[in-house]
Amino acid sequence: MNSILGVLLLMTFIVVSANNITLSTGSIPTISTGTTTTATIPTKTTGTTTTASTTSTTASTTKIVPEIRNLTVLAQSTSELNVSWSSYPQNCTFWVMYNLTETNSTTPHQLLQNLTAGHIYNVSVWAEYNGEKSAVETQANQTFMDCKNYKWLVNTTEILVNITEPFLCVEAKRDNEAYNQSGKNIHFQNLSPGCEYNISIISEFGFTLCTTTVYLDPSPVTNLIITNRTTNQTTVSWTPPNDRDVTLYKYNVTTKENVIVTTKETVTETNTSSCTIEDLEAGVGYNICVQSITVGNTISSETCVTVYTDPSPVTNLIITNRTTNQTTVSWTPPNDRDITLYKYNVTTKENVIASTKETVTETNTSSCTIEDLEAGVGYNICVQSITVGNTISSETCVTVYTDPSKPIFDFKNVTTNSVQLHWKAPNNINIKDYRYSVNWSSADQTNNNITKNLFMNISSLTPGNLYNITIQSLIADVSSEGLLLKIRTDPAKIPQIICQNNAGENNIHLLWSVPEGVWDKIELNVSSGKQYTVTNRSCTKECTQEIDGLLPATSYKFMLFTMSYDIKSAPTMIECMTSIVGVATGTTIALLIIILLIIIVIFFLRRDQEPSKPITISNFPSHFYCKHRDTDFGFSEDYQSLRSVGTNQSTNAALLLENKNKNRFTNVLPYDCSRVKLQKDQVNHCSDYINANFMPGYYSSKEFIAAQGPLPNTVADFWQMIWEQNVQAVVMVTNCQEGNKVKCEQYWPEDCKPCVYEDILVTTVSDKEMEEWTLREFHVKHVKTLESRIIKHFHFTAWPDHGVPDKTQSLIAFRELVRSFMNQLTRNAPVVVHCSAGVGRTGTFIALDYLLLQLSNEMAVSVYSFVQRMRKNRPLMVQTESQYIFLHQCMLDTINALEANSEPVYENSDCIYANELALKEVNNFNSIPS
Repeated sequence: MNSILGVLLLMTFIVVSANNITLSTGSIPTISTGTTTTATIPTKTTGTTTTASTTSTTASTTKIVPEIRNLTVLAQSTSELNVSWSSYPQNCTFWVMYNLTETNSTTPHQLLQNLTAGHIYNVSVWAEYNGEKSAVETQANQTFMDCKNYKWLVNTTEILVNITEPFLCVEAKRDNEAYNQSGKNIHFQNLSPGCEYNISIISEFGFTLCTTTVYLDPSPVTNLIITNRTTNQTTVSWTPPNDRDVTLYKYNVTTKENVIVTTKETVTETNTSSCTIEDLEAGVGYNICVQSITVGNTISSETCVTVYTDPSPVTNLIITNRTTNQTTVSWTPPNDRDITLYKYNVTTKENVIASTKETVTETNTSSCTIEDLEAGVGYNICVQSITVGNTISSETCVTVYTDPSKPIFDFKNVTTNSVQLHWKAPNNINIKDYRYSVNWSSADQTNNNITKNLFMNISSLTPGNLYNITIQSLIADVSSEGLLLKIRTDPAKIPQIICQNNAGENNIHLLWSVPEGVWDKIELNVSSGKQYTVTNRSCTKECTQEIDGLLPATSYKFMLFTMSYDIKSAPTMIECMTSIVGVATGTTIALLIIILLIIIVIFFLRRDQEPSKPITISNFPSHFYCKHRDTDFGFSEDYQSLRSVGTNQSTNAALLLENKNKNRFTNVLPYDCSRVKLQKDQVNHCSDYINANFMPGYYSSKEFIAAQGPLPNTVADFWQMIWEQNVQAVVMVTNCQEGNKVKCEQYWPEDCKPCVYEDILVTTVSDKEMEEWTLREFHVKHVKTLESRIIKHFHFTAWPDHGVPDKTQSLIAFRELVRSFMNQLTRNAPVVVHCSAGVGRTGTFIALDYLLLQLSNEMAVSVYSFVQRMRKNRPLMVQTESQYIFLHQCMLDTINALEANSEPVYENSDCIYANELALKEVNNFNSIPS
């Protein structure tokens, strides 16, 4: 039986289910004795299958040994492992052992907790059933790691980490890149700067223990460039690194002062490759550092640059100690913090458009003497502050002319009342631009004149007087050292000698009037050989000298010289005869007395004739010819009496330093009481000045404005005056250039193209040229207010400077042209009249208009009175004696024309001397469309 059963066991598998066993082909479980077992045994016969079932019951009992199947250990976390299995039979008691810790369980799984991260655990499991133990099943696994617990060392291309726990490998991935390393010391190299890498630590068991993300440091920026540097800010720009993810970068810009110890630091973050740093201090050094920043906030190394802000400019440049070849410039340093460390550059170059000559001087002080300059040359001197970092401020400049060299004396011609001086120009490079100032003074007067010539005739001097004469070279507003001359004019000769002799006496009595001017004695020489000296102390109004010891009835010649400090006048001679003894001399004496009385009467008659009284039309011709006698002696006497009129008035505005260059002539300055004032602006408080005065006319005390011809730097002022005074007519009685001299700057456009003079836009609408004058019309517009006006321009072109027109008719006709237009204007619109200086021809024209109106309305004229009145408003009006006589000639010609035409002069008639051609022209001119 036992042998049969053994065979059957080898041929079949026995499957045990509870206490029943089904045998089949397969493995045979372990059967414990003492267990009742039912077995079904299949049989097999070759060719024919026969199945037989045999049931056997034994008396002994068989035990079942449990089994652990499908043991699995899985990592659950960094501190947990999940253990699971299956068993046979199922209702066993299970034992789990790990790390010397043993626990039991009735379920086929268990969560192991409080484990160490990254540690490998060997887990053993067995089962116990009815006191039977299964074989021990063991499986190892590892808990997850925490990658953040490791110190990941990174730079721009490397990742380093040390891992003590067991693992298979470390994997670094980015996009399609993957790198693997094993071992405890992990070192990835040649990675991409600034990039993100996903790091995984792989277990020996084939799963990922942990993952993390690591950003490499970005590459630093390069090529830091400083631009737009000022006193309080600067811009720094740079070249971003050539990293793959550079478009995602930001940048930190750190600014701190360039000193050893500083707590002041600013950090600016930007997305661009430049940054403007503000609120800096002038002239201070700063360290500016730039760092790249990734999206993972890793930061590159610093790239730094040291920059100094620009220093503040100096102020208040002052020129002192100027000579012909050097000058000193001083300044106020800026109020910067580090001013004690500053230096200064002083740049000097000639004040010409194409100057290439430039010198630079460096100094530590706030002044500098510049040497080796040329005499009479303009220089631009500019000063700049310099920091220790060699940053330079903006320039502060001043223009200065060195003193010109003084002129060289050539020769002189001296008369009783004039001195003609001739000199040579100094050997300077700019002598073509030189003018010369001639100042002459005596004990009782001082005069000055300026010329571009190398000569000057000084007239109207006092005979025998000593004059201190100074000649200076001028350029811009700078004058040379003076060429000093002391010149005494020739003394005046004795005009007339009266010879008297006493009957019965052998002597002659000489009588003569006191000579004009300065003298100290009279030298009298007698043909007999005698010589007498008469001092000025012995004469009052007349001088006398008794010549005795002469022979009777003898003719003697007497020669008298006026002496002024050893300078002898031209002689005055007379020949007299002594009386015949016994001849009555009473008749001679009586005759002399009568002649003397006649002279006295004539003198007082002439003195009592007041030139200021109006002269009626009927009396004017005789008045004219009376003044005209003796080579216009009467006119000359009247004109000389006008010399001092108005000269005691102030000209303070014209003498201000900022206004001096606005005057064409230094001796033609407008009186303060009547000068035209421009509207001031807020920047230049002296901009109200122009060389012009209000002048009286027949209808108003401000009917005219007498002005000098504009200079290049006063053209805009001239148009401003025209606009502000509502001027509608300008009378010009000079040419812009006469001979080789510029008399007036052209202040209107050359053609029809408009020109802007600051706020005034001027367009020439028409330009009609006549034989002796030109008529123009200007369209004038204010560029700010957009208001526009029409200005008439009357230009008389046939008047020589300091002279008079060849004939009175042309100027009278031109005046009629102007007056016809003025009659259409409102009384509050003055007419501007100008020549070059604004006194000679200008005064003559204004006086002519007044006198013709006075003649028409009052049947009388007062030339002297009106010239006197004008000179109280502006100096030197009607500048020459010839112009004064010309006015009288105009009046005489007008009166003669009236009488010749037998036309009555009506009250309030404006037209005294009508010129049909002139009237036709003015009508056409006035009809020009506005």
